[in-house]
This record gives sequence, C-alpha cells and structure tokens, in this order.
Amino acid sequence: MSIDEVISAAYRYGSSRRFESEERSDKRMSTLRTAIVQHVAEAVAREREGCAKMADEYATWGGSNFYDWFKKLATAIRARAGKETK
Repeated sequence: MSIDEVISAAYRYGSSRRFESEERSDKRMSTLRTAIVQHVAEAVAREREGCAKMADEYATWGGSNFYDWFKKLATAIRARAGKETK
C-alpha cells in the first residue's frame, strides 16, 4: 500500500465512520495502522542499509585500523537490523 493509499484510506475513514458499523470501523483503522507501521519499518530499513553501505565505503579509504573500525560498524548495523526484524 502506497502512502497515497494510506492517506486516502484515512480520509475515507474519517468521512464514512459515522455511517458504518463499529466492527467495520475497527477493521479499517486496523488496516490503516498496519499500513503505517509497514511504511515506517521500510523507511527505517532503507536508512539503516544506507548507513551500513556508507560504512562499507569508508572502510576502503584508510589503513587497517580505519578499515576494521568501519567494517565492524557496518556489521553491527546489519546485525541490529536482523534482531529488530525477527
């Protein structure tokens, strides 16, 4: 679901909630909440991978200590992503 679909669903929810059952209203809100959570998770994952890629790139610039530190940073970033997505 795109962000435009999320916004549209929120608008439709606000416009129609007084004419629908409470069960249907709850389902619509649940769907909307799920879509928002998904969008946030995807954005966080993109940012995290961008940081890890930058650390990988910096690791190639210097001597062995410089390289090791940035390699460890990239590994730690990706390891945290693995823990948060499970």
